Amino acid sequence: MSDVRAAAVRYPDDPSLRALIVSLRRVSRRFRTMWADGVVAEHRNGPKTFGSATFRCDTFTVAGADLRVVTYTPA
Repeated sequence: MSDVRAAAVRYPDDPSLRALIVSLRRVSRRFRTMWADGVVAEHRNGPKTFGSATFRCDTFTVAGADLRVVTYTPA
């Protein structure tokens, strides 16, 4: 959600992004609720569990760019 909101702020005139948001609000009650809340949070590092395996998740971003690298390391 935060990524979509941040993109909407960065690219307010992007018609494809606006259409995506309109579509998501139309078909998803959860999206509508979360969008109305207006909460923006950054990705956090920490544990992620997939089935019975737990990994440490680290997210690296490049300031001012739409680049994000996510690494998973066995816990």
